[in-house]
Amino acid sequence: MLARRPQTVLIAGLLLVIVGTFVYLSPSSIPGPNSASSYSFSRFGSYFGKSTCPNPLLPAAPLSTREHICQTMSTQVDVKLDVQVCFAPDVANQGYFTIARTSATECELAEKKNPSLMPEENKLLRMRGPDTFHIDIDGEQRWATETDPEYLGNCKYKYPFNLAFAGPMKVTIYLAFSNFRAVDETEIMLLQWDLGKYILTGQSQTIWPPATAAQGCPKISAIPTLPDWRSASDEKYLSTVPECSRREATKGRYLRAHWSERHTFNGFIFQPDGCRWTSPFLIDEDPAVIQQNSHVRYAFDVMSYVYAGNWTQYKRVPVMKALKKTLSLGPVNMTFIWDSVLRETTFDLSCEKIREFDIIVMGSSHHNLVMTGEADHDRQYTVHDFGLLISGLAKKLSPEACPGQKMPRVIWTGSTARPVRMVLPPKSHPLNHGWKDARVNPRLTLFGHEAWQALKDLPGSARVNLYDLSMSLANDFVDGLHMIITDVQAAFVQELHQKLWLTQPAFAHSS
Repeated sequence: MLARRPQTVLIAGLLLVIVGTFVYLSPSSIPGPNSASSYSFSRFGSYFGKSTCPNPLLPAAPLSTREHICQTMSTQVDVKLDVQVCFAPDVANQGYFTIARTSATECELAEKKNPSLMPEENKLLRMRGPDTFHIDIDGEQRWATETDPEYLGNCKYKYPFNLAFAGPMKVTIYLAFSNFRAVDETEIMLLQWDLGKYILTGQSQTIWPPATAAQGCPKISAIPTLPDWRSASDEKYLSTVPECSRREATKGRYLRAHWSERHTFNGFIFQPDGCRWTSPFLIDEDPAVIQQNSHVRYAFDVMSYVYAGNWTQYKRVPVMKALKKTLSLGPVNMTFIWDSVLRETTFDLSCEKIREFDIIVMGSSHHNLVMTGEADHDRQYTVHDFGLLISGLAKKLSPEACPGQKMPRVIWTGSTARPVRMVLPPKSHPLNHGWKDARVNPRLTLFGHEAWQALKDLPGSARVNLYDLSMSLANDFVDGLHMIITDVQAAFVQELHQKLWLTQPAFAHSS
């Protein structure tokens, strides 16, 4: 019998993760995506006894066909915008916001801007309109949207919502960027802190859904982590829904945590829609991991705390500045290496090197968005440029690149969402140099799409959508950039764990 090679985990700076495992995971052995939308929950009936009440254990209610009830939201005196919220009268907390410029002249000028010199890319970048708004909702669910509006033309935007609770919600709306600033690729955007602006009077406003839809609906919360606190319906749900996909990104929502939860930061838990995260059992040894930028560097630390059960350290800001570090946890040796723009400056993808690993976890974007002249920000990538970069990496990781050699699986994580900047950093802050900040969410989402298109056909590839996982809590990031000290930590660990197929227990509150 051949001796097994030791497990190693390497985590690099830009989010390149290579995981070594002792079991060869061929494409046929990787479970296909489990589509939550194809699963029927009708057997549970109406969980709350009222068909219009939201239920986190059921698929979202179909869109109402009845005429919506609309109200105008008051705005700051210097804001030239009209803001309305419209509710369905028969489905609680389902509806949409509309935001429109009130100056036709200013809108016409804004619409003349072309954010790209490439016709196809220009069309793509213009499709969401010239303005970028960010909407936060806080209630029994945390929800945010920025990059998914329906652009109605003439500087008018529609943001649909279909929430999982029926109670009041605190709404905050920001104007993050105007005049295609969020997607402009016609100039080099040296980092500068473009500040967002509060739109609503009083910064935030609390609104209630119509009583016709919400009356009698109970409060909701996430399924408790500890089984002792779960209801019979919770247990039935978890025993019936399929396991979340090991390939496609898990969709879900941040719901108010049960009071028994001990390890939340914001009081929320991410609950997958129509599936359950689970601890796999098909691998008898644990894999190695390589990841690559500051977001993955934090992930390296957070995952190590979770697997070690070190909850005290989990609640603190990780010490992440080391550009290389290694941690041994039983059969797992994790090593982090910094390579912030996926140009293989520190870790190469030669056949000789990658034969040591079974999984590569990649995730870039933030450093590719900006140029400062430094080595890890040496150019500003366009959407097209970034697609070419990842396509080149995909070729090196394809079966054709190293004939006869077992190739690693690839997991793409992307990057976290960017918070809205509301204040300048202190003058002593290293980023307060008058730079333009081109780390913007519309371009981050486009970069993520290009990357997954390039990688999705590789055998056994999988996706962790760190952008979607972090969007709802982005404005809570303590350092204005990373997911640390937010409830995104737990969600990211669970989702990456699901895609890695580790044998260690997933995130659990057992201590």
